[in-house]
Amino acid sequence: MRSILLFLMLFVLNSELYAESIFVEMKSRPSTSDEGFVLGPVNQKTLRCSEASKSSPTCFVSKIIPAPDCDWECQDGVLSGQGKSLFYGEFETRVGIAVFRADGAFDTYQNKPLDGPVYRLRLTVNGYEYQKLNHERTPQKLNALDFSKAEDSNFVLDPNRATAMLEGSFGLLATGFVSQKTFYPRQVFRQWSPRLGCDTWAIAKAIAFPPTDEESLDVIVGSLAEAETYPVPEGKTLRWLMWESEDQDSIVFRMGIHELWSEVFSINRRDCHINILEEH
Repeated sequence: MRSILLFLMLFVLNSELYAESIFVEMKSRPSTSDEGFVLGPVNQKTLRCSEASKSSPTCFVSKIIPAPDCDWECQDGVLSGQGKSLFYGEFETRVGIAVFRADGAFDTYQNKPLDGPVYRLRLTVNGYEYQKLNHERTPQKLNALDFSKAEDSNFVLDPNRATAMLEGSFGLLATGFVSQKTFYPRQVFRQWSPRLGCDTWAIAKAIAFPPTDEESLDVIVGSLAEAETYPVPEGKTLRWLMWESEDQDSIVFRMGIHELWSEVFSINRRDCHINILEEH
């Protein structure tokens, strides 16, 4: 049964990385339809492309599968190679083909080598903090951020454009340095996916009603009872979606197939972060 998962599970040992969900850097992109993508670990020397594989500085995948909210503009941005692209997700094998399922997609405004480690910067109720990507170390506290050294002039002229990312699930990704408890970002990554200030209903429908070869009846219902008794024409599969609850941060949805299976998930209003709550 299809399931949407976004677990942060990092395992670091002697600068070798294998994880179910990790940050990777796009090292090269295909120039023809017969080629694939070469991905490398962020802030690590090697990784394993699967649990059974040997350590390697890079992994080859035939395809990068973006999240449902990564539209054509998002894909053109992160897959075109115009900027330095990072992805967060998992290596998978589908029908014998190695792919990378990207739950997060980020890039810089120009494609140049990283000038240092990539950090995750966050604004919490206790102030700013930073942490190196793909490391389990405790986040370090900061007094301030100063974008005066940023290579992307958009952040120099308007530092507030980083606020949504700083408060989002992934935080703001950037290289940079710390001086007197102030972090100075240099290469700042734009977040393409999950989308900031997202359309939660559009994302929920993309999750509940993915393209299928089967004859399906896709409906929005008002209650679980309605879903369980909804009339379905013979030969069709009922796929349903309903609003369940919400608060100031997230909206909770329930989706299912007939009355046989259902899954409850939440979507963050700000950045479309998806969290699985229960499955039946």
